[in-house]
Amino acid sequence: EERLVQESHLAPSIFFNGHMVPDYAYFLQHGFRGVLAEIQRYRNRQLTEEEQNFYDAMEITVEGLSLYIQRHADLAKRLLEEENPGYDPRQLQHIIQACTRIAWEPVQTFPEALQLMWFLICFVDYDSFGRTDQYLLPYYEASRNTGMADAEALLWLKYTFLKIEACGGILNMTIGGRTPDGSSAVNPLTYLILRATRELGFRSPNLSLRIRESDPDALWFEMHRSLSGGQGLPALYNDDLIVPMLVEMGYSEEESLDYCLAGCSQVILPGKSNFACDVGCYNLLKVFELALHDGYDVIMGKQVGPHTGEVHELDTYEKFKQAYDTQMRFMTRLGVAINNKDVSLRQ
Repeated sequence: EERLVQESHLAPSIFFNGHMVPDYAYFLQHGFRGVLAEIQRYRNRQLTEEEQNFYDAMEITVEGLSLYIQRHADLAKRLLEEENPGYDPRQLQHIIQACTRIAWEPVQTFPEALQLMWFLICFVDYDSFGRTDQYLLPYYEASRNTGMADAEALLWLKYTFLKIEACGGILNMTIGGRTPDGSSAVNPLTYLILRATRELGFRSPNLSLRIRESDPDALWFEMHRSLSGGQGLPALYNDDLIVPMLVEMGYSEEESLDYCLAGCSQVILPGKSNFACDVGCYNLLKVFELALHDGYDVIMGKQVGPHTGEVHELDTYEKFKQAYDTQMRFMTRLGVAINNKDVSLRQ
């Protein structure tokens, strides 16, 4: 049994990168050129070889992400030059303009912000867009100031939600809540995201609404309007319970007020938390099967658990229960060992 646990480092995680939320606002505000400049600032110090390798890897990664986005612009340009009737020239022009900019420079418009947000979550393979109505708000307002109507903004959101739904993952999106000074963070984009989710009727994004008793009546009305349709979204999270809980755990009030959700319902501090991932799930029926076969996996054809007795020896409920418990404890230890290894590799 001890040997099997020690060999757990050979078992890989087959799950996604984890319940984490990148600092979307940072990338949108600085662009990849700005991120590279920040990396260089940290490199202008006396570094160990390990630190040097770390910043080298960061630089290569950011340059790779930028070039990947630029390739979308290059492809659109080639399709436009070929005058392919299967493509709308206006859409190709938008792709060229948007992807050329966000490949290196900070975001300027609402459509660009949505596009880079989508690229980022595809890059990192996490499961949350974080507090979307907060970091997208400046770009929504900028586009509104230059003529974008809410009907157009709603259409851009729906285009984005189509991509989210098509990917098949459980991708959280948090709206509402409060600002660092404790005032309401509800804004026009909060309502627009609620509307897009309601009108499309998708299961994605997994929309989470931070709400409290003192929030505007209009927000409560929109929330009830959405839930009454039977979609089950948004999921509701009570700020009056969660924020004090985080403060009690030792986080500052400012940090606690900035929480969002990831995946199904994990509470996350965006850009600061490493919730990691669900490395594996425990199959209780598999434990039952192993107990019946003395720890032997009949599907894999090898011994995977400890020897707990042949089935004919387990002639009482108590004996079988003891065998089951032993297999369960072993499986739990194995899962924890794999999870610890996974976490150590991410640090």
